[in-house]
Amino acid sequence: MDDNRHLRMMLICFALAGSGLLVAVPAAAADPKAPSHGGQSHGAAPAQARPGNDPDPAPGTMPEAARLERIAAKRPADTATHLAAARHYLEQSYGADSRLVDAQRHANAVLKSEPRNFDALMVSGDIENRRHRPDLAAQYYRNAMLANPSSKEALLSLSGALDQSGDHAGAQAAFAKYRELSGMGPGPAVKSADAKSN
Repeated sequence: MDDNRHLRMMLICFALAGSGLLVAVPAAAADPKAPSHGGQSHGAAPAQARPGNDPDPAPGTMPEAARLERIAAKRPADTATHLAAARHYLEQSYGADSRLVDAQRHANAVLKSEPRNFDALMVSGDIENRRHRPDLAAQYYRNAMLANPSSKEALLSLSGALDQSGDHAGAQAAFAKYRELSGMGPGPAVKSADAKSN
């Protein structure tokens, strides 16, 4: 009879734990033969989160923007979190300037401590491109090229921004360098406006 009671108690504990209703099992419930300590349980106490040891929220537990903002607020010097937030806001902007402002805020947080951070410069250039400001985008892409001179991505982005801003010769020069870095042969020769008029 005593064994059945113990088995029933264990099954109830497993059922409650599986449903999330039971977090810590008191020692008396786990072993009915254990001596009573005046109502005090010496079992495992629920974990108390300490302010400095608060774990980061897991992906999917809340909207991604809120999750990244929470992590960035806890660790303002975390470059990876700021870059992830900037990229997230940029991807979610759909032309909404408020999202682009948030993206730039996070990119600027990185650039403040690391002015030559390639990823932050590229994201900033992409933000300015989304804002239809190719001159500013080109400046960020140039700075990204200074930070990483062998970046084909930065060269291609610079070429596009220069072309949009009307600097077609600069765009062609950047694209020619992109082709060179990519191992392609020189592109078709393009005559300058002066040569066409002769």
